[in-house]
Amino acid sequence: MVGRADGVGTFTVSGDASSSNGLDQYAGTVVTYNIAANGRGTAQAVGDQSPSIVYMISPTKMVVLMTDQDARVTIFQPEAR
Repeated sequence: MVGRADGVGTFTVSGDASSSNGLDQYAGTVVTYNIAANGRGTAQAVGDQSPSIVYMISPTKMVVLMTDQDARVTIFQPEAR
Protein backbone atom coordinates (compact mmCIF):
# COMPACT_ATOMS: atom_id res chain seq x y z
CA MET A 1 0.00 0.00 0.00
CA VAL A 2 1.15 3.49 -0.73
CA GLY A 3 -0.15 6.87 0.25
CA ARG A 4 0.45 10.45 1.08
CA ALA A 5 0.09 12.12 4.49
CA ASP A 6 -0.63 15.82 4.81
CA GLY A 7 1.26 16.22 8.10
CA VAL A 8 -1.81 17.44 10.01
CA GLY A 9 -3.86 14.27 10.51
CA THR A 10 -5.06 12.99 7.13
CA PHE A 11 -3.53 10.19 5.07
CA THR A 12 -4.80 9.08 1.66
CA VAL A 13 -3.98 5.47 0.78
CA SER A 14 -4.21 3.26 -2.31
CA GLY A 15 -3.35 -0.40 -2.79
CA ASP A 16 -4.71 -3.88 -2.25
CA ALA A 17 -4.74 -6.50 0.48
CA SER A 18 -5.85 -10.09 0.84
CA SER A 19 -8.35 -10.85 3.60
CA SER A 20 -10.78 -13.57 4.62
CA ASN A 21 -13.29 -11.89 2.29
CA GLY A 22 -10.94 -12.09 -0.70
CA LEU A 23 -8.98 -9.27 -2.33
CA ASP A 24 -9.67 -5.76 -1.06
CA GLN A 25 -8.66 -2.81 -3.22
CA TYR A 26 -8.21 0.72 -1.93
CA ALA A 27 -8.06 3.83 -4.10
CA GLY A 28 -7.97 7.20 -2.39
CA THR A 29 -9.18 5.93 0.97
CA VAL A 30 -9.05 8.74 3.54
CA VAL A 31 -7.53 7.87 6.91
CA THR A 32 -7.29 10.15 9.95
CA TYR A 33 -4.24 9.67 12.15
CA ASN A 34 -2.56 10.88 15.31
CA ILE A 35 1.12 10.14 15.92
CA ALA A 36 2.92 10.96 19.21
CA ALA A 37 6.49 12.24 19.41
CA ASN A 38 7.70 8.68 20.17
CA GLY A 39 6.36 7.44 16.81
CA ARG A 40 3.37 5.54 18.15
CA GLY A 41 -0.18 6.40 17.25
CA THR A 42 -3.53 5.43 15.83
CA ALA A 43 -5.19 5.66 12.43
CA GLN A 44 -8.77 5.08 11.35
CA ALA A 45 -10.20 4.93 7.83
CA VAL A 46 -13.70 6.07 7.04
CA GLY A 47 -16.00 3.14 7.85
CA ASP A 48 -13.57 1.30 10.17
CA GLN A 49 -15.08 -0.11 13.37
CA SER A 50 -12.03 0.76 15.48
CA PRO A 51 -8.67 2.52 15.03
CA SER A 52 -5.53 0.68 13.97
CA ILE A 53 -2.23 0.90 15.86
CA VAL A 54 0.59 2.75 14.06
CA TYR A 55 4.37 2.56 14.60
CA MET A 56 6.56 4.94 12.61
CA ILE A 57 9.75 3.07 11.63
CA SER A 58 11.28 5.99 9.73
CA PRO A 59 10.16 9.45 8.66
CA THR A 60 8.70 7.90 5.49
CA LYS A 61 7.56 4.40 6.56
CA MET A 62 5.10 3.05 9.10
CA VAL A 63 3.83 -0.30 10.28
CA VAL A 64 0.10 -0.52 10.89
CA LEU A 65 -1.51 -3.24 13.01
CA MET A 66 -5.09 -3.58 11.78
CA THR A 67 -7.43 -4.36 14.66
CA ASP A 68 -10.36 -5.65 12.59
CA GLN A 69 -11.37 -9.32 12.38
CA ASP A 70 -8.58 -10.06 9.87
CA ALA A 71 -5.91 -8.70 12.28
CA ARG A 72 -3.25 -8.03 9.63
CA VAL A 73 0.01 -6.08 9.61
CA THR A 74 0.70 -3.61 6.81
CA ILE A 75 3.80 -1.59 5.95
CA PHE A 76 3.07 1.77 4.33
CA GLN A 77 5.60 3.72 2.31
CA PRO A 78 5.47 7.04 0.47
CA GLU A 79 3.81 7.27 -2.89
CA ALA A 80 6.24 7.33 -5.82
CA ARG A 81 6.32 10.66 -7.59
